[in-house]
Amino acid sequence: WDTDHDVGDDDILYGDSIRENDARENDSQRQRWLRRLRVNARGRDFTVNGMMYDVRTGYLYDFCGGLDDVEGKCVRTINRADEAFAADPTLMLRAIRVAALHGLHPTRSILPSTRAHSPAIRTASALRLAAPLRTLLSRRYPPAPVRRLSSPSSV
Repeated sequence: WDTDHDVGDDDILYGDSIRENDARENDSQRQRWLRRLRVNARGRDFTVNGMMYDVRTGYLYDFCGGLDDVEGKCVRTINRADEAFAADPTLMLRAIRVAALHGLHPTRSILPSTRAHSPAIRTASALRLAAPLRTLLSRRYPPAPVRRLSSPSSV
């Protein structure tokens, strides 16, 4: 409560002060905004891509554990890796790129899921494969993460 605002007895009993209504409205708007932000984050591919930074406040929103994964130097899918790779085989290529770009290692679920779903990469359209492949082949990534994820036993 703002100490400059004089609250009458009725306002406390019935919660009908202008201040309280404004606060309730602001809380409601903030909750809707946070819900949309959380849904947006959960729709991302990897936890490191699910973090969102508010440049106005300097606050980092991390609904998916991305900061823990950055600190642990691992790449993890937001949804189960099996489900994510089955739904979008190009995600396997993006996992290689994210790991290589940031010097991360895959989580325990990514390697077996990559092996299990690697045949599906052949079913992806050339247009969907072109960008991740071009990115992987045109940049100078550290070789270890690329080798680890793209070895014949992985993909």
